[in-house]
Amino acid sequence: MNSYDLGYVIGVSAGAAIGFLLVVVLLKFSRKDRSLRCKFDERQELIRGRGFKYGFFTLLIYEALNMAYGGFLERIVVREVIMAIGMLLGVTVYASYAIWKDGYFSLNERPRRVVIIFAVLSIVNILLGLVYIWRGDFWENGVIDFPAVNLAVGLMLLFVLVLLLVKRFCGKEADEGQEDK
Repeated sequence: MNSYDLGYVIGVSAGAAIGFLLVVVLLKFSRKDRSLRCKFDERQELIRGRGFKYGFFTLLIYEALNMAYGGFLERIVVREVIMAIGMLLGVTVYASYAIWKDGYFSLNERPRRVVIIFAVLSIVNILLGLVYIWRGDFWENGVIDFPAVNLAVGLMLLFVLVLLLVKRFCGKEADEGQEDK
């Protein structure tokens, strides 16, 4: 796929616009007060800042490796997928840190709704990725093409979802252990 084709640019732009609108709608749906603005306490803000820092450095290291080995990688994966994976790795590191340190959910957020949203988005993206593989759109000329981003996003969301569930389960066990004392 030539990334400079007008149809490609329009398709990616339309997909980004639709994705942005979907995020806005889902954010309003996940908030108790239907606000787009998240409310965090000071401790959560510190945790989120540290998570952003770790996510940024993950992206920085990934891009340094991409500079060193990008020529090899571009033989098997298109440049856009390589870049998207770097962004997804940074987001995953941030989310993982924030979740594990209890800084992920805002004070006005409904965690159950966020988990449902992540589950739905994960399933949709993984299924889209599998459809692209089945139709043969996943590869072009032996190179993994842009539709692989759906599969990558789906797997990232699945990882974050599993981490949310593990954290919730571990948190309940810790709370039960403290009640016994």
